[in-house]
Amino acid sequence: MIASNYAAKDPDVSVIIVTLGKRISEFKACLNSILRQTYKDFEIIIVNDGPPEPIKTIAHSLNSNDRIVLIHNLTQVGPAVARNIATHYAKGKYLAFIDDDSIADENWLETLIQAYENPRVGGVGGTTIQFYSRRIKQKSKFSLAVDTLYERIDDVTDTEFLCGTNMSFRRDIFEEVGGFDEYLGKISFFEDTDISLSVKEKGYKLMCQPAAIVVHYDISHGGCTPRVDEHWYWFSRNRLYVVLKHPKFFYSIITITYFSVNCFLKFFRRCVANRHSPKTWFMGIFYIFKGLIEAIIVHFINKK
Repeated sequence: MIASNYAAKDPDVSVIIVTLGKRISEFKACLNSILRQTYKDFEIIIVNDGPPEPIKTIAHSLNSNDRIVLIHNLTQVGPAVARNIATHYAKGKYLAFIDDDSIADENWLETLIQAYENPRVGGVGGTTIQFYSRRIKQKSKFSLAVDTLYERIDDVTDTEFLCGTNMSFRRDIFEEVGGFDEYLGKISFFEDTDISLSVKEKGYKLMCQPAAIVVHYDISHGGCTPRVDEHWYWFSRNRLYVVLKHPKFFYSIITITYFSVNCFLKFFRRCVANRHSPKTWFMGIFYIFKGLIEAIIVHFINKK
């Protein structure tokens, strides 16, 4: 663990990391990558959203570093709520988010902050490289609606969505849109897309800085549950909820039908590839239906 005696009383940037304490080695690598940043005016807000025991192995190092604020949740609340909790402790005028199994390039913060020279920019993201698949993710137009379509971005440009493990927002604009939607629950699906659209709906720009690079290891026991039933429940529920919540971007019968049918197609492909049992097929279909129905019900309740 890299230690620093630097104390930022009023830092420019608050870097927020939520951890469940299940991947300590990756988490330590993530912290080290932040502490090595060329941009020095930052603090790190860590929210432990899991049991306290795993994090105790490095708690002393964290508590002895003046840059770091460590928060322990008494119960698991999920990434959206945990990130909102972190912002209550944050002092920076910019909020940067990264997953605990990701490593930031040393110029990551410096590159993100450059885009905020334009006062109409509300959020900035960068390039996320999936370590094992080597897939490059740059959230751009239509990447939510069409899963396989990603527009490769080489220059700084406007974008529609930011990627959850490599995104930042002006603090005042983050607060203006109400932070992350806590209805999205305990599993990490589409909270990045939702807040991106909320910022766009307020009239602010989202920018992609391709040179702001994060490598995401995407360890299976992280924010997204590996259980098939819960995975497909939260995926279908949150996805349709976000579509219904942002009619300006998505609202049409064709789009809603596509999203609903696409959930089943993705599930069927996964079942065939992994040779799941008939019981798994049944439970997955049941929970997809449950998620879709709940999203529709809550949407119409919220409209009243």
